[in-house]
Amino acid sequence: MLIQKNNKVMDIDAKLKAVALSDNKLGLLQGKLGASIYFFVMSNHDEKSEMFQTGKELFVQVATKIPTLKNIDLKNGLMGIWLGISYLVRNDYITDSSGNLLADIDAYIYKMVVKTIDMDLQGKEIAPLIDVLAFETFRYKLLSDGVEKDLCRRFIVSLFNSIYMNRPLDFYSEAIPFRVNDRLIVFLLTLVEIRNLGIGTERIDHIFQEMQPFLLSLHPVLHPNRYILFLVSSLVAQASGQSQWIRFSESLKREIDMCHLFTNDLYDKGIMLLDGVLGLVALTWWYNTKSQTTICLDMDEVRQRIENSSFWNRMNIDEEFIYNNYSLSGLCGIKLLTRTWEENNDGEET
Repeated sequence: MLIQKNNKVMDIDAKLKAVALSDNKLGLLQGKLGASIYFFVMSNHDEKSEMFQTGKELFVQVATKIPTLKNIDLKNGLMGIWLGISYLVRNDYITDSSGNLLADIDAYIYKMVVKTIDMDLQGKEIAPLIDVLAFETFRYKLLSDGVEKDLCRRFIVSLFNSIYMNRPLDFYSEAIPFRVNDRLIVFLLTLVEIRNLGIGTERIDHIFQEMQPFLLSLHPVLHPNRYILFLVSSLVAQASGQSQWIRFSESLKREIDMCHLFTNDLYDKGIMLLDGVLGLVALTWWYNTKSQTTICLDMDEVRQRIENSSFWNRMNIDEEFIYNNYSLSGLCGIKLLTRTWEENNDGEET
């Protein structure tokens, strides 16, 4: 169950601590760093609490092994590590007074991406580069140095052009089974964010226009895919003002059954960030912060859907499942989301 009595909460946190400390994965979404963030946040900045000390212990384990990491992905690689450390520094859980830790990671990511772009991308999987584009867009907003900001801006423009020009034939295909981080969805969301930053506006509008014949003929079979495509196409329409995108988003909206949003075409265990209820809620919250309109979710329904999932039984009996799903993309993410909406009027519609 999601809503636990105090002793059950302690049992879950004790299990989380044991699993995270013994796990070999370091990453943000599926490893130690995600759990470290969970324990830091749940400590309410009480440095003497067991929660804070656990977060600190996990972070030290991650920091000492960063030099061994070579992959740069978001789940368990260096981009996720950078984002997690940046969050902890900005929220005063840890200090990186010299800035060397983040700078060294950033330099390595840049080197690896430039090396990849210089290769022939035709026919290659571009999802990792789309993650890099989202990462660099987020990093751009944090930069204060004018020279660094200009270099990052040029890199972003080069990157989104390379991705678009080398998109595979199945780029517009529906993701089955459902996943919220589908490459098309992430690419469109990131282009909207880049455009809102005033970067490459004309080029991005041209890309949106060129995409229309492909996307406007797309009719997702899975209900969650239809919903997230509506969210994204609505943001594109608002950013670009292109009439065909406006009509497309409105047609998708008419075909969405909000009463069964969290049950239609989702697995019973589908409550996590990347492939389930948590992802739909997070993307809706993102939409509400960026859109001219607001979508209200029935958070009581969300809570019931999560509480009644077989996810919890599986966590109790399957050790491998626990190790694969304890961090931010799984249990830690679910508990942090629950904390967030309980702090906002105890889960009333938001």
